Amino acid sequence: MKFSVAFEGGDELAANLAQLSMRLSKKILREALIEGGEPMRQDMGRFAPREPGAPDLADNMGISNARTGDMAAIAIGPVKGFFYGWFQEYGTKHFGGQAFARPAFDGNVHASLGIIGQALWRELAGRGFSRSATVSTPLQDEV
Repeated sequence: MKFSVAFEGGDELAANLAQLSMRLSKKILREALIEGGEPMRQDMGRFAPREPGAPDLADNMGISNARTGDMAAIAIGPVKGFFYGWFQEYGTKHFGGQAFARPAFDGNVHASLGIIGQALWRELAGRGFSRSATVSTPLQDEV
């Protein structure tokens, strides 16, 4: 699933990030994405079905870097070794799904975007950049 969004002040944010080195801007973006993704990760763990015994899928949700070429991106979901979580999410021909990722996404997307915007501006402000627009009002969602 791909998701894109426009922030109020997004052009200004992008222009300020473009003044930094590619390596530094990707680092700042990745850290902001991780900070913003944490509420989703936590809710995935809360919503994932629990089974008796350990290890449990619900206790093994993570955030990792996603390979996207020149963009910063993260992946949120079951950690390595818990791949079956996606079968749990979507179901198979043998059983219906018990969604945990989509409800976590839907319940947190707008708050997470606000966290990401605030984290980006906080990092940029620490490097001497200022903003003229308010931040983090999602204008469009594409799923």
